[in-house]
Amino acid sequence: MRRPHTFLNTILGVVIAAGCSSESTGPTEPGMSPAFGLANLTIARCPSPSQANVSAKIGSAGGTLVIGSHSLVIPPGALSKDVVITAKTGGSAGNAIEFGPAGLRFNTYARLNVSVANCTGWGLLRLPMIVFTDDLLKILELEPSVLDNRNKIVVGWIWHFSRYAVAY
Repeated sequence: MRRPHTFLNTILGVVIAAGCSSESTGPTEPGMSPAFGLANLTIARCPSPSQANVSAKIGSAGGTLVIGSHSLVIPPGALSKDVVITAKTGGSAGNAIEFGPAGLRFNTYARLNVSVANCTGWGLLRLPMIVFTDDLLKILELEPSVLDNRNKIVVGWIWHFSRYAVAY
């Protein structure tokens, strides 16, 4: 004896209806889980070991700018012409770095190495990441980044300038 199709259609309808909920459980940003949404991040308040103000002229050949215990590595071809790159650290923002000229865009990603050796506390249990912030340290953008735990740095890839910091 054959079962009626009504039973299977009822089960299928329940499954489809459950999947059509108006409540979103998917990623908050493309390719990111809700756990890594910007609202869930906190700027690391690492005591600043010292204030640094540095600048260097970097051109199409690339170069490295050392900012205290941090560094910015600009690869060849990332800039089309010579640019005076400035960087400033220190103050209440801890490991935040303000770069200039504001609004500068690279042709390819530059690598930003931010030391977290001076960071302590619960935040170290979470994965630190490089974030782009406004002047008030509101997180605007999460940058591709990884933790190099052996060297106590967070390595991030950036393509434009203003202010960057470490967040957990």
